[in-house]
This record gives sequence, C-alpha cells and structure tokens, in this order.
Amino acid sequence: MNLFLQLFALGCATGGIYAISAMGVVAVFRSSGVINFAHGAVAMAGGYVMYSVADTLGLSHLIAVPAGILVSAVLGWLVYAVVIRPLADTSTLTRVIATLGVFVVLQQGVVLTYGSALKIPHPYLPTGAVRAGPVSVGADQLILFVFSAALTAVLWAVFKHTRFGLATSAVAESPRSLAALAWRVGRLRGLNWALGGALAGVAGIALAPSLQLQPNSFALLIIPTLASAMLGGLRSFPLTLLGGITLGVLQAVCAHYLDLPGVGDAVPFLVIIAVLMLMGRTLPLRSHLNERLPRVGSGKVHPVRLLVAVAVVAVAAQTLLGVQLLDGLTVTLVTSIILLSQVVVTGYAGQLSLAQVPIAGVGAIIAGRLLAATGLPFPLAIVAGGLAAIPVALAVGLPALRARGVSLAIATLGFGVAINAVILRNSDLNGGAGGLQVGFQSVFGIDVDSIVYPARYAILCGLVFVLLALVVANVRRGRVGRRMLAVRTNERAAAALGVDVASTKLYAFVLAGVVAGIGGVLGAFRNPTLTFTSYDPLTSVNGLIQSVIGGIGYVPGALLGGVGQNGGLATAVANTWLFDIAQYLVLILGIGLIVQVIVQPNGIADVIAHPKRKKGPRSAAPRARLPRPFARRRAAAVDAQIAAARRTDHHPSGGRLEARGVTVRFGSVVAVDDLSFEIRPGEVVAVIGPNGAGKTTLMDALSGFVPATGTVLLDGSPLSGLPAFRRTRAGLTRSFQSLELLEDMTVLDNLRCASDPTDAASYLIDLVRPDRGRITVATVAAIDTFTLAEHLHRFPTELAYGTRHLVAIARAVAAAPKVLMLDEPAAGLSEVERTEVGDLIRHLADDWGIAVLLVEHDVELVRRVSDRAIALDFGRQIAAGTPDEVLADPRVVEAYLGHSTSVMRPTKEVS
Repeated sequence: MNLFLQLFALGCATGGIYAISAMGVVAVFRSSGVINFAHGAVAMAGGYVMYSVADTLGLSHLIAVPAGILVSAVLGWLVYAVVIRPLADTSTLTRVIATLGVFVVLQQGVVLTYGSALKIPHPYLPTGAVRAGPVSVGADQLILFVFSAALTAVLWAVFKHTRFGLATSAVAESPRSLAALAWRVGRLRGLNWALGGALAGVAGIALAPSLQLQPNSFALLIIPTLASAMLGGLRSFPLTLLGGITLGVLQAVCAHYLDLPGVGDAVPFLVIIAVLMLMGRTLPLRSHLNERLPRVGSGKVHPVRLLVAVAVVAVAAQTLLGVQLLDGLTVTLVTSIILLSQVVVTGYAGQLSLAQVPIAGVGAIIAGRLLAATGLPFPLAIVAGGLAAIPVALAVGLPALRARGVSLAIATLGFGVAINAVILRNSDLNGGAGGLQVGFQSVFGIDVDSIVYPARYAILCGLVFVLLALVVANVRRGRVGRRMLAVRTNERAAAALGVDVASTKLYAFVLAGVVAGIGGVLGAFRNPTLTFTSYDPLTSVNGLIQSVIGGIGYVPGALLGGVGQNGGLATAVANTWLFDIAQYLVLILGIGLIVQVIVQPNGIADVIAHPKRKKGPRSAAPRARLPRPFARRRAAAVDAQIAAARRTDHHPSGGRLEARGVTVRFGSVVAVDDLSFEIRPGEVVAVIGPNGAGKTTLMDALSGFVPATGTVLLDGSPLSGLPAFRRTRAGLTRSFQSLELLEDMTVLDNLRCASDPTDAASYLIDLVRPDRGRITVATVAAIDTFTLAEHLHRFPTELAYGTRHLVAIARAVAAAPKVLMLDEPAAGLSEVERTEVGDLIRHLADDWGIAVLLVEHDVELVRRVSDRAIALDFGRQIAAGTPDEVLADPRVVEAYLGHSTSVMRPTKEVS
C-alpha cells in the first residue's frame, strides 16, 4: 500500500505538468477550434531557451525561466499569425496538417541549433524530499503540483468570469457575431495562441530537469498533453487537471506493476482510445460540417508511359547511376511505397492516419523474425510482412469507427507511439543492440544484396512500387474507390446510399497496412542486420508531410513525396553535385509544407495534372476533362450502357412503410413522441410543422441515423435496430435538406454510388481488375426523369442550385427504393422549379408506385402533391388527414402562426 501511495504521489506531480501543457491546447482550441500539434515542440523550445540562458550563458533562473516562457508565447502567437490566420477559410484538417509542418520546423530548428545530444539542465527548484507519513515526494514535484492546481484555478476564473474568457468561448462558435460586438477576432485568437504557447513553455521548463532535453523524446510531450486535454473535453480546465493527474498516476502504476517494455508510453494512447470510443459516434450528427480535403486523382493508368519509365529507370540503375544515387533511388522507392499507404487511407478514404510508418515497422520486424527463424525465402518474407501488418492496421483503424478528423489523427499518433514503445523498441523482439541478423537475400535465385548489387535491389524496389501503385490505382477506379470517396466526402450521405461506412474505413486501413508493411520490409532489408529505429512516430509525421507535398490524393504524389525523403534522391543529387543538405532537408520539408497548404494544398501532382486552372476556391473540384481518346471511349461505354438499360422496361416499385410508437430522446428532450403512421405504395404522405417540430429527426429515426425506440417495418420486415446502410439496402432511401452531394465525384458517379451492388467480392476483385459497375435500369430512369443526361460528367460544384436539388433526388431514386423520404426538396428553389419538383414527386408515386414521405414547408406544394398529411409540434402528432383537413386544423394554424384566427392560405409558404 505504501508503494502504491508513493507511485500515486509521483504520478500526481507528473500529471500536473501534463495538465499545464494540456491547458494550453484547451485555450487554443476554445478560441480557434484547432488542435495545435506543434504544442510539444513549442514546449521544447521553451525548455531549450531556459537551458541556454541559465546553463550556457550562466544567468539566473529568475531570468531564464521567464525568458523561456516568453519565447514560447511569441512562438505560439507566430504560429497563429503566420500559419493559421492565412488558413482561416480552409478546412480544420488543413490547419492541423499545417501545425504538423510547424512541429517539424521547430524540432529540426532545435536539432540544427543545439544538436540531438542529450542536454541536462541544472534544477532550479528545491530537490529535497518532503515526507508525509509513508510517502516521500520531491520538493520540486510538490511545488509544481501545487502550482498546476493554482494555475488551473486562475485559468478557470479568467475564462469563466472575465470579458476576455467569455469572448474566447464565443469566438469559436460565432466569430462574426463577436466581431459585430466590436471585438477584434484576430487579436483575441492571437492572444489565446500566445497564452497556449506560454503554458506550453511552462510545461517544457518544468519537465526539462527531469525529462532532460532531447528533441525526439521531448517533442512527443504532445501525446500525454492531448490525452489530458481530451479527458477535459477540450473545454474544461478543472477536468483537464483531473485528466492529467489520472494519466500521470496510470503511467506510474502501470510502468511499475506491468512487466512490459514501453507500457508507460502506451497508457496515453489507451486513454485516448477509451475516450474516443465512449464519446464518438458511428456516424456524425446532422450538425457535423463536412470539409473539403485535397483533390483526388482519377487513377487512370497510361501503360505505354509506365513501361517506358520502368525501362529507363532500370537501364539507368544498371549503367549510369553511382552507388550514392542508387542508394538515394532505393530510399525514395521504399518511402514511396509507404506513402502509397497514405494515399489509400487519407487520400482516398479521408482518414488521417499518423501511424503508417510504425505499421511499416511491424511488417519489417515480423518478416525479419520469420526469415531469421525459418529461412523463409525473401519474396515470401515480403508478403508475410505485408500480411503481418493487417491486425495492427485493423487495430489502428478501430478508432475511425467512432472518430474522425482531428480526433482520429490524435488516436493514430498515440497508436504509433504505443507501437514504437511496446514492439519496435522491445529488445526481445528487435534483436537488441545488435539488431536482427538476416544476411543477404535473393529473389528466385538472383542475389539482390543491396551492398554488393545496389542496382538490383533498387530495381526490385521499383518493381514492387509499380505493382502496388497499379493496385492502388485499380482500387481508385473501381467500385471500392467510389465507396471510399463517398465516405471521405460525407459519411452520412454514404450511409444513406447503402455504403457500409465502417467496413469501408477498415478496408482502407487494412489495404494501407499491407502496402506499408511491404514497404517496411524492403526498407529494413536494405542491410543484412535489421534495425527499427527509423520507424518511429515522428518519421510518420514526416511521411504525412511528404504525402501532402507530393499530392496525397494521387498515386504519383507518393513518388514525388518520396523524392524528398532524407537520404532519398533529392539528398543524393544535392550531395553529389551541390552540397550536403541532409541536415537541412527536414527543415525544408516543414517550411515547404506550410507554404504549400497556404498556396496549393492539393500537392505537386495536382499542379502537374491540372496545370491550367481558373482561379477559384483552392479545393474546388476540377472540371471533368479527360484525355480525348479516353474520354471518347468512356463516353461511348456510358452511352451503350444507358441505351441497353432503356430497352429494359423496368423501374423501381413501391413498398409499405409502417412506424409504430417511434420515439426519439436527446437526454431529457423528447424530439419525437410516440408517433405511429403508415405509407402505402403509390402514396405521398407529407409531414409538416414549424421549425423544431421534429420532422427531420423523424426522418433520421426512420432511416437509422439517430437511436429511436418503437418499431419500423418495411413490407412487414422489421428495420428497427438496423444501421442506416442496411435500411437503404432494404429499400428505404432518403434525400437531405442540405443535399449532401458527393462533390469529389461526377454526377454519374454520384448516381452509380447509389446503385452499385453491395457485394463484398469487389474488395478483392478491384485490386486486380477494377469494376466500374453497370449503369442500372433505376439509374437510367433517374437520369431520364430528372433530365440529367447533359450533366453526367460534370461535378456538383459546377451545377446550378436547382439542378443540384434534382441530382440529390435522382441519386435517391437510383437506389431503386421502395420508400423514398424527401427532406425539403423545394427549399431555395424558384416557383417554376418547385412546380417541376412537385410533378416529379407525383410521377414517382403515380407511375412507379413508390411510397413517398415528404417533409416540406411549402404549403402549396404539400397541398398539391400529398395524399395525406401529418402535422407535428414538439415531436407530437397534432393532426392527420388530407392536406386540406390538416392545414385547416386550428391546432396546426396555432403551431405555425401562434394563433388560430385564420386558416392557412393555399399559396402561403411557411419558413
């Protein structure tokens, strides 16, 4: 018991420092909604400045400590002013990637200034022991703990009771409203970033004497910092303190009682995962904002160009390139393979992973141990390394089922730290100081030793890269690629189209893991003795940076990013003909990333693919222009499929939807209260009511987007409890008030995504032979009914608003629904367009027999197209019957207008 109390006390002291750092993250997030991944590097800078002033210059710590805090505060403000403020109109993800660039710049700047050797600052606080019964705590630790508690109280009071704190809470939610009250939003955010930097500096200075100063280990302070901040909900300072203390205690106790290397470093990751799984959602809420990610390439392969490029590189490797350039080529190709995994998981599927390099390390360590123990042939070892990465990649992908965006990035970075600590640095697995001895390798009897035959090893890596690049390009062009892009663009819309979001995400992580694992094997086996120090999380951050610079949505972008790898072609060329740039390369990459996300966030590959673009939003989708021969062949194939489908006299048919006692609760609020109704084939039932009546919530409940009690039946089969995508596959489809079109796809691919078969075989088939999918009869019926033929190869961003509405409805029809639910299909349309939409709704019901549930505010449209109407108010049904009966009901009039002295006129539109 005494030992536990001792560990508890030590953990509280460490946790208090974590909390101080985490409060800086909270201050920044409350003002800007941005997670600053450079926070640990800012803390490191404060520690090094304190060390320089006190230990190098010999000045008093009374000067050194404030100097370190001041420098960190200035750095925090500079990050906002130089990097974040110019990116104000970009996605949160883009700003996060930019902070990763700052992280790399600061870390490498410290390395270039101070070197990577360990620095041990002199302590500046009393170090004697303070005893309280059986527990002994260092005086410095006790002082820091008390200081963290006092600082928490001060920050809580400031943000709770001062105008500055209240304005900070308001600025993240509505900066325009705050600006209207004469607040300078930019200055307010800058002050909070400076405060966040100062708090990071305090934590860095506090940790410097005990953690000691070393760039790699010190910069990873961001992991426990983020874990503490997440335990505080990224909002509460007292809960952040409690989270930091909890984390510190867990680390101390686990490190002592669990005999497992690296378990202390793994604890923050486990905490992050637990928080995300408890607080996350399988699908985002209706209020979730979908942000545009960097553009995605088409995956088109040019066989002739590819063969010529492979032949030229192979000949050059054998005859022209020296040893240094060959080694640079090998490093570039190995890195490019790992970056291909980033293209799959982040570029295609939109899941920001910071664990790809550690996953590659797992593939390498498993392959090395298998080969060393069994003499496994090298080609099989490569395959084994890729397959061995699958369970790890699945584990990394699990948080993606309930987290997305920044939260997922935090989780995967934490997972990378845990993999590195528990597996890659485990001497029982990595061979210890001497590494794993595997000797020289051969492929089908050909010696490919990278030392004796560097050209052969480079060619082998090149062939593997080409093979995997073809696989990744195939996936992009097939049905699986469409599913990934749908998930990346809009998870709610993807689920409404019948896409299994969870399976698609996990598939992306698994495929990316296999690719990374193969790259990890080839990277490690460059030497006969395998070491795994280069597969650390910080290298993974560099890998993401290189991917973004090259073009994270493009297969060639992986190769372009690999060129900039430290030791790659860029380094080799510069060292051969210019000067030694290896020590500056990482710094250049970090600066290059910051500049690029501001100027051209889509990457170098996008500039090459689209050299002439009209000015507009940086992330806007390109016009669907393909190479002429390919465009003609593709257009001809599409026309042939449409013509064949038109010759089939078939269209969607209706079904019967029953809702019995459907109730939706959000805490103590009842949004839908015990609602029962049915819709028969060929019938249009309108649900009306004022804003906040529960109409869209009802639709969300029926389609599986919010938890609900009660029973939902489709043709007598129960849908209750099924996820959204399975309800869509059963025949219950919907549109969205906000349209939720997939803007990275053409109109045709939007329709195809709704009508694609739902078989799992495509996950394997598309790897070798991409299946674009057939254009179904229901898709052609939607194209013809909504007159979309001339828009098929355009992107939604290029269409007029009225046409976008038609595409949204047509996409739901292309799924061949039995019941179609339309959420305000006439919102924002002109009178003529509303009439056309009404005619189309009646056509779907009268001619095709589809049952339609219509949520609409346009009373004229409701009266004209509906067979029956249901009126809701505060989630309860207040009237039901024909449209005229319901619209004349005094309770309905009162709900809409606040009084019942007049009936609602036919042309009245209520908003």
